[in-house]
Amino acid sequence: MIMAILSFSSCKKSAEPDPLSLSDGSFVVIGTTDSIPDGTRLSIIADGQDKPLASVNVKDGQFQFNGSSKDLSIFMVYKSLAKSDPCQQMFFAKNGDTVRVHLSTQLGMSRVSGTVVNDDFQMISDSAQSHNQRLIKVFDQYGDNPSDAQKREIEKIVEEEKGHLTSLIYKVAEKHADNEFGYFIITQPFDFTDAQRMALIMKMPKEYRERELIKDLEKAISSTGKKFPDFTINDLNGTPISLSDVIKLNKYTLIDFWASWCAPCMQEMPHMVQLYEIYKDKGLGFIGISLDKDKDAWKKAVADFHADWTQVSELKDWNSKPVQELGITAIPHTIIVDNSGKIIAQGLTGVKLEEFIRYLELGE
Repeated sequence: MIMAILSFSSCKKSAEPDPLSLSDGSFVVIGTTDSIPDGTRLSIIADGQDKPLASVNVKDGQFQFNGSSKDLSIFMVYKSLAKSDPCQQMFFAKNGDTVRVHLSTQLGMSRVSGTVVNDDFQMISDSAQSHNQRLIKVFDQYGDNPSDAQKREIEKIVEEEKGHLTSLIYKVAEKHADNEFGYFIITQPFDFTDAQRMALIMKMPKEYRERELIKDLEKAISSTGKKFPDFTINDLNGTPISLSDVIKLNKYTLIDFWASWCAPCMQEMPHMVQLYEIYKDKGLGFIGISLDKDKDAWKKAVADFHADWTQVSELKDWNSKPVQELGITAIPHTIIVDNSGKIIAQGLTGVKLEEFIRYLELGE
């Protein structure tokens, strides 16, 4: 399923935020709630910051924040920042804006409106929620043990649904490519092709294209067709492994960037295991490069999923050398190389990854 985009958190490299101040009230957030008790303390925080910028108490089911931001910026109003707490709502604001927020204790029921950007953001959020609900119905319809034919039908439906949602999100990104909302969409791990993402980047103002994340994205896109750099990284036993030596052993090699703390990576891992079982003896090699910092968590994830292919990690999170050199900004991220190390595809997951592998000339 396409990830929900209702919070700041994702398996995505963080940008360095500009400091913001709420000392001069130049935008206003008018809030309502029908499920949060009066007297409850709510706060507002800017994306990338770790301290709230202001706090207020709910009174008569209402609350209000006054803020200041010269440029369009990302904020969140919340009761707590715990991921399990549904009382959170992300919004975009700049000076002169009046943003309306309805905060709910029910998951998916908080809403934002009041400006074109926030209306479009809510529209995407609603569409993503409807997308997920439709897929849940499909999975329920076919039960826990679908036949092979039913699995193919499910995959077809999932890809069609994902395609519709990705097309919608792309159009919104085009519309807002000149502002912070567009930047937010473009740097999320949506299912855009390299050509689509590059087209969006080309529409961005110069100051956005000079940001580190955009430079990383351009680097990743332009690396297709180039040679995968040779890295020597320790495996689970602490043994240094030359990745180029592993790549030479197979006709093609699938390199998977992942981490045990990344929920989308964990969701994709059973599919990766399935591909490994099908193609491990047909000329397709597998390398896992983990962004974990906790070696025990890394080892446990590998053991739990029986991910029995070459697994390596510098245990440096986003600071790992392969991540930085290849410009990877979100995981899971896959790279497929040929026997010489030439990158022939990247960024594929799920059915698209499976279809690409199927077209490779692999043994029976």
